[in-house]
Amino acid sequence: MEKTRIAIFKGMNVNNNNSILVFPPQQGIKPILSVFALLTVILIPTFLILIFTDATWKDGFIILGLGYLLTGLAYFLAQKVTRYWIEGDRFYYKALFKKEGIDIQSIRKLEVNTSNWQASNPSTSNTKGIIIYFKKYEDVFITPSDNMLLVDELLKRNPDIEVIFIK
Repeated sequence: MEKTRIAIFKGMNVNNNNSILVFPPQQGIKPILSVFALLTVILIPTFLILIFTDATWKDGFIILGLGYLLTGLAYFLAQKVTRYWIEGDRFYYKALFKKEGIDIQSIRKLEVNTSNWQASNPSTSNTKGIIIYFKKYEDVFITPSDNMLLVDELLKRNPDIEVIFIK
């Protein structure tokens, strides 16, 4: 497991609120296994339909191979681009096409070690992440490599956050 890095820029002190704390996302093959399982459920019937029509075995295996290859490449790219960090009183997240910041004082609740299967989340996995509820009705699902380190840092900055641990 990759440890959380504390990045210090331009002589910033780690103990003050101006430091930048970087939390890498979950990485490796384990987080994508559920995605490959879902892809298999979709591609096997497609493969069978191709075989029982005029397509050849070769066409079926090309479709299967391309499906897994493209999914694997997209996941690898997402792992390399996705980042979470705290800078001052804001929590930031960056994914492929999305970069946003959340005022830590606007965070109402955290659900820790939970799952979320929405595709629009800036996460590299669908399980064992954190749902951050902020403002009145907004939420975001993230998957840092160490959930508790991020929760602890958020609570240091806003002790009023409600934390729910999912078993």
